[in-house]
Amino acid sequence: FGPQGYVDVGLCFFQFMAFWAVFNWAAEQDRKSLVLAALLTGLAMGFKHQGMATLFVAATIVLGRGLLARDGLRLALVNVGIIVGLSLLVVGPWYVRAYMMAGNPIWPLANGFFGGAPFKLAPILLTNSSGDVQQSGLGKLLPSFEWFRFRWSAMSPWSWTFTPGGAQ
Repeated sequence: FGPQGYVDVGLCFFQFMAFWAVFNWAAEQDRKSLVLAALLTGLAMGFKHQGMATLFVAATIVLGRGLLARDGLRLALVNVGIIVGLSLLVVGPWYVRAYMMAGNPIWPLANGFFGGAPFKLAPILLTNSSGDVQQSGLGKLLPSFEWFRFRWSAMSPWSWTFTPGGAQ
């Protein structure tokens, strides 16, 4: 499995494209490039938690470019706010879901800081197959993977069409 990248290939793609957009913005001061960089940064963060480094580096580049070009501190902070805000808007639903399910938005990382669920509960959190875990808030509204596994034959148009007698 070593030579296969899996998720890392997508992470690298979105990080590369985000930095490409940031450097285009730095060269041309085009707001569309900054918005594109923010959206791509959010996607990189959604692919893997290591994508958060993209946000820190991109925000530092945007702030540094604004201060070095003498655009003023206010404009530099507005641009940083655009890239940070839009990135978090893109990745926010994943972080909210993780927080509601495990008590930590970047679970299983930083459990010492956020005090989330221990890593050994991963199968329970992902499948909700045990009654030992109390879910609250949004966690109650999200169906678990176990629910889909048991009801897939009834929900699948493939099963409706090709199962003798239908699966209704």
